Amino acid sequence: MSKWRRGRILKQRSSWTVAEWKRGWELALMRIDGSPVMVGQQPIFCRALALLDDSFAAGNSSEFERGLVTLLDYCAGVVNRGVCKQWWPDE
Repeated sequence: MSKWRRGRILKQRSSWTVAEWKRGWELALMRIDGSPVMVGQQPIFCRALALLDDSFAAGNSSEFERGLVTLLDYCAGVVNRGVCKQWWPDE
C-alpha cells in the first residue's frame, strides 16, 4: 500500500516487535521513575513523555524512538552538567 493517498501521508504501523516496544519502555521508565522534581517539570522532559505516549498509542516506532532519544539525552545532559546525580541504575 502506498504511503500517499490524496496528497496526505498515511501513518504506517510499526514493524517493531513486542520485545522492542517493551525494551523501549523499560529504558524510558528507568529515567522517569525517581526523576528529580526539577527535571520532571522541564518542558523538554514533558514533551518527550508526551511524544512517547502519543507515538506508542499510534504505533509509530520512529516517533517513539525520537522521544526516547530526547528523554535519554536530556537526562544524561543534566547529570553530566552536574545539575543532579544520576537516579537511574547503570545498564
